[in-house]
Amino acid sequence: MAKILIIDDEAAIRSLLRRRLEDQGFEIIELEDGRAASTVCENQCPDIVVTDIYMRLCDGLETIRELRAAYPALNIIAISGGGISYKENFLEIAGHMGASATFSKPIDWPKFMNKVNELAALSGPEIHFVQ
Repeated sequence: MAKILIIDDEAAIRSLLRRRLEDQGFEIIELEDGRAASTVCENQCPDIVVTDIYMRLCDGLETIRELRAAYPALNIIAISGGGISYKENFLEIAGHMGASATFSKPIDWPKFMNKVNELAALSGPEIHFVQ
């Protein structure tokens, strides 16, 4: 079972991601910002990190930069619901910084789950999304 670290400052988004991913058999760890992401990755070794870009205390771009430097092979998915004019720019930057995939909120769930399954297969047994 792949382990996924969800980082988002909105409790409702974390809860939605948790429910959707747990329903597919993933083990979930949650953080409300990226300040402890490196410590959690060191201690709990997630297979995938899903991080929001715009967060109040430690934004997702900083989190991606730190995680990519410490864990070059870690699969990172960046998500953003930021302002319409900025969302795509931030997601593009996240991709250049090493995010394995990027998704705008609201999330296209079938595409998101397909990417999660693809990344999980790279780090362990394949988990299939059931629609």
